[in-house]
Amino acid sequence: MVELTRLNDTKISINPYQLEMMECNPDTVIVMNSGKKYLVKEKPTEIEKKFSNFLAGSIYKAIIHSKGMVDKKTSQNTTEEKEE
Repeated sequence: MVELTRLNDTKISINPYQLEMMECNPDTVIVMNSGKKYLVKEKPTEIEKKFSNFLAGSIYKAIIHSKGMVDKKTSQNTTEEKEE
């Protein structure tokens, strides 16, 4: 999930996989696949960067997990595995 800020300064978390479109008019409107709309303070370029970082992190975690570098009990990298 990616954290964004509504116009009243409350924080919301958006699932980037459910994003349909964004528009800036001048406030940023995010439209989800469900049709629900959110007005947020962040500009589209900032949101795109946050979404890219989220997706890159997801890919990184998937690679680490697929190589068996994650302790399945804690879902964290172990010290010995980091050194390899």
